[in-house]
Amino acid sequence: DAMAAPVALLGARRAESWPAVRLSRRVVFHSAALLGSGLYLIAMSGVALSLRGLGESWGPVAQAVFLSAAMALLLAIFASGAARARARRLLVKHFFRYRYDYREEWLRFSATISAGEGPLGERVVKGLADILDSAGGALWRLRPEDGALWPTASWNFGPGLPAIPVDSPFARFLAERRWLLAHPRARALVPLFHGEVLAGIVVLDRPRAARALDWEDRDLLKTAGRQAASHLAEEDANRALVDSRRLDAFNRRFAFVAHDVKNVVGQMSLLLGNAERFGGDPEFQRDMLTTVRASVGRLRGLLDQLAQARRVSGGPVALSAIAAEAAGRWARAHPGLQAQVPPDLAALADAEDLSSVLDHLLANAIEAAGQGGRVALRLTRRGEQAVIEIEDDGPGMDAAFVGERLFRPLDGAKPGGFGLGAFQVRQLVRDMGGRLEVASAPGRGTCMRVVLQSPQAGE
Repeated sequence: DAMAAPVALLGARRAESWPAVRLSRRVVFHSAALLGSGLYLIAMSGVALSLRGLGESWGPVAQAVFLSAAMALLLAIFASGAARARARRLLVKHFFRYRYDYREEWLRFSATISAGEGPLGERVVKGLADILDSAGGALWRLRPEDGALWPTASWNFGPGLPAIPVDSPFARFLAERRWLLAHPRARALVPLFHGEVLAGIVVLDRPRAARALDWEDRDLLKTAGRQAASHLAEEDANRALVDSRRLDAFNRRFAFVAHDVKNVVGQMSLLLGNAERFGGDPEFQRDMLTTVRASVGRLRGLLDQLAQARRVSGGPVALSAIAAEAAGRWARAHPGLQAQVPPDLAALADAEDLSSVLDHLLANAIEAAGQGGRVALRLTRRGEQAVIEIEDDGPGMDAAFVGERLFRPLDGAKPGGFGLGAFQVRQLVRDMGGRLEVASAPGRGTCMRVVLQSPQAGE
């Protein structure tokens, strides 16, 4: 049967009507390991039997010692990565046409670099090292802002790695020739190209079983290097996106603060305008000091917002008290302001954000109504919702403006404005879990309605 098996296999491979018969590399490797282990144990058992001739006193002892040493040596061979690499190289050389099972190698490489364990750079090095049975390696990544390739990750590789300038002859050589290089003190230097740009270099340590690189090694490593470069470029893009979002959040806070400062300036300008008429009134002087003190506190709070992210709170706040304070603050600058604030009305919101929303809406309503216009602030309860209405008798807005331009940032219609007021108000209201409604028509004024959730009874 054993003699007929090779002939049957050869005939099956030559027959065109038969399905292709291929040997599994893993089955061949494990079968060879099992066969070699069996032959090794038979040989060692024969040697142990020959030790019986040492005499009755030393024979059994010598057998036990020899068999124990033989088993320990066998286990050491199985645990040795170098021994496994040499055996694999020998089997591939004599049983297979190609050195690699490309499907298995690609699946293993993709699984290694796609795993979520450890930094991506370390996974890239490990994935490329596993292809050549290398014991370790290091990754240099391109940092365009520094003009150099910096060592950013290593796996079983020594510390103290130097940076490589991108204008050095070595880096230019890799970028121009795109060769995979062999090195006497390392296994290989694999350039990582993303498109036409040299994104990094991976240096692989000496392998467990020494051999020369051939065309299969170079082609597989080049292809895997491009895949690794794509993953590294994606990580850089995600990091840049996160940084951009952080800067965008800071810029948004700065824009909101600038608009808040504009509102404070408008409030102070109205106060100065009334000071020309009522400057000698002691009661007006006290109100002016109170307004200036509140404005200074407001400006300090705005500066604090630049240093930290804005807090979003969903806890209950005293809506009536906040609205009454805002109405009193703006009534000093616009005597035509009418406020209807019922007592003990609460809402789920952030106190500072709610105060900012009221300031924005009241400032816009006063500006739209003009010096002699009417502005009304009303608070009502609608089931489980608290409703704030700020209405003015100004010129109003048409539906096209409300739908297309009112809430677009940096698209303001007022001269000297930032175009951020309505956008900021809507964003603040959304962050508090509410919504902003607009009712306006040309010649009929505008009513801005803020709808917030009320706390449940007993909270």
